[in-house]
Amino acid sequence: MNLFIVSTISCLLEYIVPILIKYITSRVYTESKHVAELRDEVVNLKQEMSGIILNEEFSKYAKLQRKCNKLICIFKETVNERLSSRGKIQQFAIYGFHIVNALFMLILFYLYKNKPVIIFPKGMLWPVQNFLSWPGYHEDSISLIMWVVISRVVVSSFKKIDIKEF
Repeated sequence: MNLFIVSTISCLLEYIVPILIKYITSRVYTESKHVAELRDEVVNLKQEMSGIILNEEFSKYAKLQRKCNKLICIFKETVNERLSSRGKIQQFAIYGFHIVNALFMLILFYLYKNKPVIIFPKGMLWPVQNFLSWPGYHEDSISLIMWVVISRVVVSSFKKIDIKEF
């Protein structure tokens, strides 16, 4: 029973952990006060520029536009740096988890390759009993490898279901 629970949780975590990592990194890498100030300053400059008549005060308008363009470049640069570092951390954490989980599953496969995860009553799995018990030799049982395959197929099918349908 423990093998059933552990292997099922491992398969579920393959789906849940990347979502959690993305959520946590989006919260950790939020917009800083400096970036918010830059955004406010750009908005104020654009409002000030919209109040200037271009024909009468061209030099003042051009000066504000250069300042606005400079601030927009700085703003875009800092946002791109933040998003880039967030993406790198997300990918590192997600791939790291996949590697650790894969190693864990390999250890489970090695230790419990001939142990059944679930044993059913006699004849319940009749047409596919040999296939589901592979590589073990217990009749009417599901081996760890087959249970992981079944669990991953179910989890991947749930990934494809659109939550908005419910």
